[in-house]
Amino acid sequence: MPLDLVALNSDVVSPADGARVAPGPLEIRGYAFAGGERSVSRVDVSLDRGVTWEPAELLDDLGPWAWRHWRIEVDLHQGEHQIIVRAWDTSAATQPEDEAALWNPKGYVNNARPRITVHAVSPDERSRQPDG
Repeated sequence: MPLDLVALNSDVVSPADGARVAPGPLEIRGYAFAGGERSVSRVDVSLDRGVTWEPAELLDDLGPWAWRHWRIEVDLHQGEHQIIVRAWDTSAATQPEDEAALWNPKGYVNNARPRITVHAVSPDERSRQPDG
């Protein structure tokens, strides 16, 4: 079975899923990729489960078939935060909301929007190990 164009995709590189960070400014970094003749035109980040989105800064465009790095600085209040990322390409395509519509037995071509959770906690709490 031939595959068509490589699916538009993105990911969060930093912070790690489950990270315990200080409340306040936090830099989020990642990368996005668009296959074929397309390129990444935009990356958005949501801290409120996709209700609102903020544009990330796209870093150097290294040309076709290269990952496009991005960054954004957000301000976190104390507590748990789910970070969701969606990339857009030059054909105005974006990533699917979740993997439910993409399901297949081996998970091929899963390009759903990545989601990570971070915990903004005080310095005392950051030094403690999470339960589990």
